[in-house]
Amino acid sequence: WTGLYSTPSISGVFLVAILGIMGWFGRNPSRDRRAYRGFHATHTVLTPIFFVGVVIHSSNAWFGIGFPLVILMAGLPLLLYYVGWKLRRLLTQLCGRPLKLTFAKISTEGSLLRLQVEFPPNSKQCSTGDAVYLCSRSVKPKEWHPFTVCAAKNLPGGAQSVTFCITKVGIWTGAVHEAVARHITNGSPPPDLIADGPYFYLQSTVPEDAVVVAIGHGTGIAPFLTFLGQLAGHNNRMPMHTHVFWTTENATDFSLFKDLLSTFSDRATEQKVSCTFHLHSAQRLNDGASQGLGALFQTVAQDNWHTFVRSLHDKDPTKVPTFLKYDKPPHAVVSRDLLSSRRPVAIVGGAPDYVTELLAIGEARPEKDVYVFVSEHDDIRPELEGACVACNEVRDYRFKTQQYFLA
Repeated sequence: WTGLYSTPSISGVFLVAILGIMGWFGRNPSRDRRAYRGFHATHTVLTPIFFVGVVIHSSNAWFGIGFPLVILMAGLPLLLYYVGWKLRRLLTQLCGRPLKLTFAKISTEGSLLRLQVEFPPNSKQCSTGDAVYLCSRSVKPKEWHPFTVCAAKNLPGGAQSVTFCITKVGIWTGAVHEAVARHITNGSPPPDLIADGPYFYLQSTVPEDAVVVAIGHGTGIAPFLTFLGQLAGHNNRMPMHTHVFWTTENATDFSLFKDLLSTFSDRATEQKVSCTFHLHSAQRLNDGASQGLGALFQTVAQDNWHTFVRSLHDKDPTKVPTFLKYDKPPHAVVSRDLLSSRRPVAIVGGAPDYVTELLAIGEARPEKDVYVFVSEHDDIRPELEGACVACNEVRDYRFKTQQYFLA
C-alpha cells in the first residue's frame, strides 16, 4: 500500500481525472451554447494544470540536485510554444491591419452570416479549408475564434478575397451578427476584424472512382461548404459520382451560397462527372393549416410540383426523385435560379430519410462503395452512423459486396 500514497500514484490519478473531465466536456461542444462554454472553460483552466501535474508526476526522476528531468526534456519546447503563441497574438492585436469587409449578408432566419473580407497584399495566402483565427477589436478585443475558409480568390495586386460562414451559436458570433446587421441596415461602421493565420488543415481523402455523399446540416454547414470547395478545387480531380445533401431551417439559406453551389456544378460539368443536389428545408411545405394568400401559394406550388413529377415520369421513370418513396412523401418546388447554368434543382419541404436515400444511391451503382462525409461536430452524425449500418445490413442480406463508409 505504500506505493498508492506515493507522488506518482496520486498525481497519476489526478491526471486521469483531468483527462476524464476534459473528455466529458469535449464530447460534442457544438450542440448548444452552454455545452461550448463548458468545453471552453474546462480546457482553458485544466490544460495548464495538466502540464503542471505532468511535472509533479515525473518529479521522482531528478537530474542532478533538485531539478525535474521532465522540465529539462520538455520545458524549452513548451516555453517557446507558449511565448510564441502569446507574442504572435499580441503583435497581431497591436499591429495587425484590419480586414476590409467587401460583402456581408445574413440569412432570412438570422442564423447564418456570409462574411467576405479582403486580406492585405502582404498577408499569408489562404486556401479553401484552412483555419483562420478572427478577432473583432470593436466587439470583444481579447477573444479569438477559429473559422474555416469556405472560399479564397486571389485579387490583383496580391490581395486576396476570403469567404467565411459564421453560424450564430454563441455570444461572440451573436455580437458580430448584430454589428454586421447594423452595418447593412443603417450604414454603421462594420466590425473591426483582424486575422491570425491561416493554419493548414488536413483535407479528407476522397476516392475518385467511388460514390461520394457530402452532407451539411446544422452547425456543420461551414465544414460542409469547405468540403465542396476542396472537391471543386482547380488542382483536384472530382469524384465520378457526387451527391450533395444540404438541410437547413429556411430554404432561403441556399441562395446565400448559390455561387459556391454553381462553382461546384460547373466544375463537375467541365470534368464530365455526375453531381446531384439534394436540398431540403426542415419545414414541410404541407405542414400546418395555411390560410388566406398563403394557402393559395401553397396550392399552386403543389400543383406545379405534381405536374413536374408527371413530366419526369413520362420522360424517364428513373429520374423520379427518391424522396417520393418516403412513407410520407413531401412536396417540393423547382428552382432554376440557384445555379448559374439554370439547371433545375428541387428544394424539398421536409427532412431527408437517409436510409432510403443512401440505398437508392447505392442501387444506382452497386459495383461501387459509398463514402458519406459529414462534419465531426455535426449533430446529425449519430443518425448517419445508424443509416450506414442499416444500409450495410441490407447489402449483406442481398449478397452484395458494396459497402457504406462514414468519414
